Amino acid sequence: MNWDAIGAIGEILGALAVVLTLGYLAIQVKQNTHSMKVAAKLEIDKQFTLYTDLLLSNPAMFELQIKGAANG
Repeated sequence: MNWDAIGAIGEILGALAVVLTLGYLAIQVKQNTHSMKVAAKLEIDKQFTLYTDLLLSNPAMFELQIKGAANG
Protein backbone atom coordinates (compact mmCIF):
# COMPACT_ATOMS: atom_id res chain seq x y z
CA MET A 1 0.00 0.00 0.00
CA ASN A 2 1.43 3.39 -0.93
CA TRP A 3 1.17 6.71 0.88
CA ASP A 4 -1.57 8.02 -1.43
CA ALA A 5 -3.87 5.12 -0.53
CA ILE A 6 -3.16 5.55 3.19
CA GLY A 7 -3.87 9.29 2.87
CA ALA A 8 -7.16 8.60 1.06
CA ILE A 9 -8.25 6.16 3.77
CA GLY A 10 -7.34 8.75 6.41
CA GLU A 11 -9.42 11.39 4.65
CA ILE A 12 -12.41 9.05 4.40
CA LEU A 13 -12.16 8.21 8.09
CA GLY A 14 -11.84 11.90 8.93
CA ALA A 15 -14.91 12.75 6.86
CA LEU A 16 -16.87 9.95 8.54
CA ALA A 17 -15.82 11.26 11.97
CA VAL A 18 -17.06 14.75 11.01
CA VAL A 19 -20.43 13.39 9.85
CA LEU A 20 -20.85 11.36 13.04
CA THR A 21 -19.91 14.37 15.17
CA LEU A 22 -22.44 16.57 13.38
CA GLY A 23 -25.13 13.94 13.90
CA TYR A 24 -24.30 13.74 17.60
CA LEU A 25 -24.41 17.53 17.92
CA ALA A 26 -27.78 17.66 16.16
CA ILE A 27 -29.19 15.18 18.68
CA GLN A 28 -27.76 17.19 21.57
CA VAL A 29 -29.22 20.45 20.26
CA LYS A 30 -32.64 18.82 19.89
CA GLN A 31 -32.53 17.48 23.46
CA ASN A 32 -31.36 20.83 24.81
CA THR A 33 -34.17 22.65 23.00
CA HIS A 34 -36.71 20.29 24.52
CA SER A 35 -35.22 20.76 27.99
CA MET A 36 -35.33 24.55 27.63
CA LYS A 37 -38.99 24.44 26.58
CA VAL A 38 -39.86 22.30 29.61
CA ALA A 39 -37.93 24.63 31.92
CA ALA A 40 -39.72 27.66 30.47
CA LYS A 41 -43.12 26.05 31.00
CA LEU A 42 -42.23 25.19 34.59
CA GLU A 43 -41.14 28.78 35.23
CA ILE A 44 -44.40 30.11 33.78
CA ASP A 45 -46.36 27.77 36.07
CA LYS A 46 -44.26 28.86 39.06
CA GLN A 47 -44.85 32.56 38.35
CA PHE A 48 -48.59 32.00 37.84
CA THR A 49 -48.77 30.13 41.14
CA LEU A 50 -46.99 32.97 42.95
CA TYR A 51 -49.37 35.50 41.38
CA THR A 52 -52.42 33.44 42.33
CA ASP A 53 -51.15 33.05 45.89
CA LEU A 54 -50.67 36.83 46.08
CA LEU A 55 -54.25 37.44 44.95
CA LEU A 56 -55.65 34.86 47.36
CA SER A 57 -53.70 36.22 50.31
CA ASN A 58 -54.72 39.84 49.68
CA PRO A 59 -58.47 40.41 49.21
CA ALA A 60 -57.98 44.03 48.10
CA MET A 61 -55.71 42.97 45.25
CA PHE A 62 -58.16 40.24 44.32
CA GLU A 63 -60.98 42.78 44.07
CA LEU A 64 -58.76 45.07 42.00
CA GLN A 65 -58.02 42.17 39.63
CA ILE A 66 -61.74 41.41 39.26
CA LYS A 67 -62.55 45.09 38.56
CA GLY A 68 -59.70 45.37 36.08
CA ALA A 69 -60.79 42.23 34.22
CA ALA A 70 -64.38 43.47 34.06
CA ASN A 71 -63.33 46.86 32.62
CA GLY A 72 -60.72 45.42 30.25
